Amino acid sequence: MKRQMYMVREKDRHGKPRWYFRKGNGKRVVLPGKYGSPEFMAAYRAALAGVELPKSRFSKNTIGWLFARYQASHAFRALAPPTRRYRSNMLAKISDKVGHEPVDAITSAVIRQGRDDRAERPHAANHFLKVMSALFKWAIRELDEVTQDPTAGVDQIKVKSAGFRPWTAADIRQYRARWPLGTRERLAFELLFHTGLRRSDIVRLGPGHVDDGTIQISTAKTGEIAYIALSPELQAVLDVSPVGTDTYLVTGYGHPFSSSGFGNWFRKKCNAAGLHELAAHGLRKSAAEEVAEGGATDHELMSMFGWTNPSQAATYTRAASRKLMAKSAGNKRQNSKKS
Repeated sequence: MKRQMYMVREKDRHGKPRWYFRKGNGKRVVLPGKYGSPEFMAAYRAALAGVELPKSRFSKNTIGWLFARYQASHAFRALAPPTRRYRSNMLAKISDKVGHEPVDAITSAVIRQGRDDRAERPHAANHFLKVMSALFKWAIRELDEVTQDPTAGVDQIKVKSAGFRPWTAADIRQYRARWPLGTRERLAFELLFHTGLRRSDIVRLGPGHVDDGTIQISTAKTGEIAYIALSPELQAVLDVSPVGTDTYLVTGYGHPFSSSGFGNWFRKKCNAAGLHELAAHGLRKSAAEEVAEGGATDHELMSMFGWTNPSQAATYTRAASRKLMAKSAGNKRQNSKKS
């Protein structure tokens, strides 16, 4: 990279090279991060424009300082918005408690304790470990001050639960009986069931995502485009439902839902139908099962559900194959008894 104007390279008292911005006899400004990194260039452009960047409330080499550097990085900004929000909230809570402690205070023992403190919520415990692992892998790669990864060798908690329970045919009949066509509750259900979209995508879905009978939407979690045929059954539901102008689903005030707001609202509607253990994500599983049992391939499932890992699709195609083989074996057994 070509050296920019007014950059000065010097060694600090420890003999490490440091870059500074200094225009003429003006103030010398330390440029943070590695030369040419997004953080480095942001500080350079600010110094060039004579703008002083806001100072962190945490001093250098503290936990809060590390978290702030990570959240200012290109690696963090490249994450999907829901992932950034989740990680930011987690890091903010930790910073509020121990942000002024030195980075070295985060040892393997501390990471294990953080995991174990969340053990009653194993998914939260494993998310904590995932976030901290990503943070330290980035820090070792980008920061001279961090050389050790305290998450190395710390295992995730084994989760026995299969996660959200898929809806059965009986569950679907029960929900539909409680919420008839023409209601927002029924519209939400049919959109989830026929598209298999996550709630973060279903709240954004609208007429602008339909082209020539196909729904095309960039998924919030992965950025992958999901391609879904707009079935005649779903179109019939849309034709008799109270839909919004920009998004199909709107609140009672006519505004689009937030992802979390919709999730809470839909769970209450499930409860009202007597389906207390079910949620929106379970319908995504049910949709995947139905499509797989219909003969869809791994790649067809990936295209419809916006998955990037073939193993996610293979979970459903393998289950569908086993189900068909079991049915076939049962038929053969019955035929052998007749002969």
